[in-house]
Amino acid sequence: MKRIRRLLLWVILPLVALVAVAVVVVSSMISSALTPDSVAARIEAERNCRVQIGSIDHSLLGGEPVIRDLRTVARDAHADSGTPLA
Repeated sequence: MKRIRRLLLWVILPLVALVAVAVVVVSSMISSALTPDSVAARIEAERNCRVQIGSIDHSLLGGEPVIRDLRTVARDAHADSGTPLA
């Protein structure tokens, strides 16, 4: 019994803590990479259109990111000057 406690204390608990820290770090990295502006810029570059994104919801454990309020229109003079879509 004493050996199991020692194993739990010195091996398993630090591993659980390490996994928790890794989840927080990866989640933070995903949050900083998936901003509406950065995703909109990538879509604009690939599709040559104006893009405006309201928000992006994502979960590290829950699957795919969800883009809300996605607006796309053809490129025009206002797009090149940076005017929002309204």
